Amino acid sequence: MQVRWLLAGLRRYPLKFSFSFREIKPFWKIGKFAVGGEIVNYFTREIDILMIGKLSDAATLGAYSLARQLVLKPGQMISRVITDASLPILPKLQDDIQRLREGFLKITQSIATLMALVYGGFFLVAGLAVPVIYGPEYAFLSNVCRIFAIFFYWRMILRFNANLIIATGKTQLSLLMNVITFPLTAAAIAIGYRWGLEGIAWGQVIMMLLLHVLSWRLILLPLLQVSWLTYFRHTLPGIQLVREVTERVIRMYWHNNRK
Repeated sequence: MQVRWLLAGLRRYPLKFSFSFREIKPFWKIGKFAVGGEIVNYFTREIDILMIGKLSDAATLGAYSLARQLVLKPGQMISRVITDASLPILPKLQDDIQRLREGFLKITQSIATLMALVYGGFFLVAGLAVPVIYGPEYAFLSNVCRIFAIFFYWRMILRFNANLIIATGKTQLSLLMNVITFPLTAAAIAIGYRWGLEGIAWGQVIMMLLLHVLSWRLILLPLLQVSWLTYFRHTLPGIQLVREVTERVIRMYWHNNRK
């Protein structure tokens, strides 16, 4: 019955195929930069593994991967939730640069506060956590994990800039930043390799701080007209937010212990 109605409808209202590049040009302009940025970003994400595997042996590469994944996972899960939840917010503010700037900075500091709690705590307990999770023979990775905690704190904050790029449709800036990040990451690993795994980790920390400066200059200053000092201040955890979260945790702990 449904097939008969479908055929009757197609005879009466036949399908017509048309193509107009003029109509899809705005989407093509955004999409080509987004796809290009993702392609470059894929190689940027894997360049450390490729270079360490080439420069060193399998044991060193394995130790590096263990340390990196251990520190990456908790922040990555939290960052993904915040990023997805805040994705619809910025596009609603894109026509008002002042509100867009305020919203972006407020979310950035919220991310910084959560990352400070996560990675600050990890930094303090890394000496105990690494041997427990991986075994006593991997205790030497504790310092590497501490350095990665600093690196991923700054990286998770920087990742939110992608939401601003999407909200404003300036995807060419994403491609530009990915093109810049690739050689900087390679240079950081090549130089830091002389001092072992800790040198590689410190090299990436320095590279990430440099990327924050470049991201402000190339993305945030043109789109938000925000000063470097204002942006940097919002990449640090908010004392008020830290106090509120700490007080709630203490109250929950005290309440549970009373039971």
